Amino acid sequence: MIRLLYWFVFSSIFGTSFSLFGQIDSSRAIPRVKTPVITNLQFKVRNSRKLHKQLDKLPIFKNSFAGFCIYDVEKQEYIVQQNDRRYFTPASNTKLFTFYAALKLLDKKIPALKYTIQGDSLIFWGTGNPTFLHPKFPDQEAFDFLKYTKLKLYFSDTNFKDKHLGAGWAWDDYNNYYSKEKSVFPMYNNSVRFYLNKSGKLKVYPSFFQDSLQRETKEKHKKKFWILRDLAQNQFLYYLPNKLEKAHYQEVPIKNSSQLTAKMLSEALGKKVEQVTRAMRTRDSIRTLYTMKRDVLCKWMLETSDNFWAEQILWLCADSLNGSKALNTNKIIKKIKNEFLSDLSESPHWVDGSGLSRYNLLTPRSIVQLLLKIKKEYGKTEADLQHIFELLPQSGEGTLRHRFEGNPPFIFGKTGTLSHNHNLSGYLVTKSRKLLVFSYMNNHYMTKTKYIKQQTDKILTDFYLYY
Repeated sequence: MIRLLYWFVFSSIFGTSFSLFGQIDSSRAIPRVKTPVITNLQFKVRNSRKLHKQLDKLPIFKNSFAGFCIYDVEKQEYIVQQNDRRYFTPASNTKLFTFYAALKLLDKKIPALKYTIQGDSLIFWGTGNPTFLHPKFPDQEAFDFLKYTKLKLYFSDTNFKDKHLGAGWAWDDYNNYYSKEKSVFPMYNNSVRFYLNKSGKLKVYPSFFQDSLQRETKEKHKKKFWILRDLAQNQFLYYLPNKLEKAHYQEVPIKNSSQLTAKMLSEALGKKVEQVTRAMRTRDSIRTLYTMKRDVLCKWMLETSDNFWAEQILWLCADSLNGSKALNTNKIIKKIKNEFLSDLSESPHWVDGSGLSRYNLLTPRSIVQLLLKIKKEYGKTEADLQHIFELLPQSGEGTLRHRFEGNPPFIFGKTGTLSHNHNLSGYLVTKSRKLLVFSYMNNHYMTKTKYIKQQTDKILTDFYLYY
């Protein structure tokens, strides 16, 4: 009787939520209505099997695609399985796989660089660590190590065995902050930051690129300040309107190369850094300089949904397996899938660390299974599980801020958003202290994402309150 009552409550919410999609005219690319029309659909079912059959008939499946999977940890059973074995574009839900790889392969402290000393020379290689001269992380052990050594410095990139951009990334996103290029020795977060105050003074960080600016004189955009990097080189065109109403900030990725890295290092350290093509050799007695804690790295990636850090974390995982001799995204993903993820019910089509690529394909059930693996391997005790929760965004913070308001934090998970796609997967602690693991994926909708978020929040909040 209790189970029947629960399904009735859930069904009412589910029906109300999904009715949004039935109101969309498929002939219009973007609906003009400000708010969706909600139809109160109710399900009178005795079991979940019949419920799923009715859900399949809902109008949502005519114009979009949704998958929902929830697992009750205590009962050790799935309580919702709607399109849960079908593949979806996961967007940043992919970062959960990168997170698992980091937990599996990285030590508690991560390597900043590899080096060998030959006579009066220090030859070093990057590991993909993204923290070097990052403006948000003042502790710079690697910088101090290179700056204060008396040895001559030689930088090698022979362990770079990849492309700077990921497969399936949108090329015309190159000027946006979230589409930074991968590199073996990142500096300044692989971007340039532009600060414009109300008086019209433009500040550039790092100042290395101060002389790479050119002002647009044609008044094409009379009100808006903008910065546009040349596609093939680090030349930045900017437009400054005659009247400024507020200060502006813009972050633009740089076009990377090993030659540029050597030049930027020389300026930052105040001494010559030469680029060499020297591969790592066993007889060289390669040493490792360790810096930041792994968990700090993971928390930043997850809480801010930092695409660049996710890509670099995969390279750090590659470094842990092969000693930095080959930093390559495809190879490390293949190795992780074969060694650690072969037990997933549906094999992930996983191509990058961040989820920027639309080539990524995951099922709601495989994401739930991954989250269960994380709990089983790294959340065995209450304290350990709480630590995992602390690393993930929680309702009301990070990428989940302004969501699930009015209740204590009960969602600990990861969002994933690309145009016309929004997903949320993670752990849900109900009001009665039951632990659920869920993945709710929405793809190919034509309404506004804020409506998808509202309906997602409504359904999951119902589980928090009543399950």
